[in-house]
Amino acid sequence: MLIDEVGESSSRGGLKEMKNLGKKISMITGKELKVCEE
Repeated sequence: MLIDEVGESSSRGGLKEMKNLGKKISMITGKELKVCEE
């Protein structure tokens, strides 16, 4: 039970972290792309 709970929480937390990182990366790359395009 404990292992399953930890696995689920860690996987869910990982997904949230990946989404947050994706947002940060997209914002940074978006700014860089806009600057390059200009």
